[in-house]
Amino acid sequence: MTSSRRRSTDTIRTLLRCDLGEGVVARMFISCVVLQGSVCGCSWMSSFSHRQVMESRSLAQQARSAEQSGNHRQAEHMLLEAIQKNPDDGDLRLQLAKSYLSNGEKELGIAALQSAAEDLPENHHIYKLWAQTLIDDGRYDEALVPLQLGLNQDPTFIELWMLKGSCEVQTERYQQAFDSYQRVVQIAPDHSSARLRMAQIQIQWGRPSLAAPLLRAALQDSNLSDDRRSEAWWLLGVVYGQEKRWHDAVLALKKGLQDADETNLEKTYRLAYAEFQAGDYDAAGREADKVLASDPDHQSAKLLKQVLLMNDPDSTASEDTIIQATFSSDLVPPHGW
Repeated sequence: MTSSRRRSTDTIRTLLRCDLGEGVVARMFISCVVLQGSVCGCSWMSSFSHRQVMESRSLAQQARSAEQSGNHRQAEHMLLEAIQKNPDDGDLRLQLAKSYLSNGEKELGIAALQSAAEDLPENHHIYKLWAQTLIDDGRYDEALVPLQLGLNQDPTFIELWMLKGSCEVQTERYQQAFDSYQRVVQIAPDHSSARLRMAQIQIQWGRPSLAAPLLRAALQDSNLSDDRRSEAWWLLGVVYGQEKRWHDAVLALKKGLQDADETNLEKTYRLAYAEFQAGDYDAAGREADKVLASDPDHQSAKLLKQVLLMNDPDSTASEDTIIQATFSSDLVPPHGW
């Protein structure tokens, strides 16, 4: 039996439980059934269905008002009643799930989304919200389930591919993550964010020659946001550092630094290290001082300052300090260098 026939039959069964006269119900039933057993589109059924839809919409609107007034339980009950009246409305199911989630009932919200996805598999945004809820809770392995279900329905849904790649990175499935981001680029060749994520994985794999073209292509995108552009420059600086192109690394890292990065000691030390390797000792010293001002016990920055003393002909440091620096001249490179 098709879903439309099943729903229509369920409607008739509901009517049979009503306090109507048995003969009246029987006449309604017979008048709406064709020889094959399916329910016809008679005016009575059409009117009844229309009324159910309108009532469900009214309940949904009342639920929104109740939600805004802080009456979460009332809103949930209204939405459950609305869904009973109009079970095919995916928006109602999403509204109920969001109501649960906004009220802190995360597991009920996830269950509501899972139920909606089973009944309405063509509504791709249900999978996205379901997955994002799990991701926000740090449940990356679980989030891969709705993401894959959604992609089975629509293999071109870019947002699901991006979320899938992010979950795979979080669970250290780097090859799968690279494949997910690569799929995004196949669907949308100008998708710069996917290129950035692919470049990050290539950098982690120690393949700077493969990461650099991805980053340069992303930087050519005029629509790239300021944050993404800064990220691309910084990653390119890391790539140049892997290739020992220190002058290029310094230029790229400086372009990638943002105001908020001034408190990121590891980024500041990376720039100091690159400047030292490029021979700009004064600049390296200034960046090292920034690190030590925030963390006087930062061992790598302390060591860099000692080595800089060796290379300063005007240094007034004591002979013991110079000797100590001489024996400590093996600088600790930043991670990935």
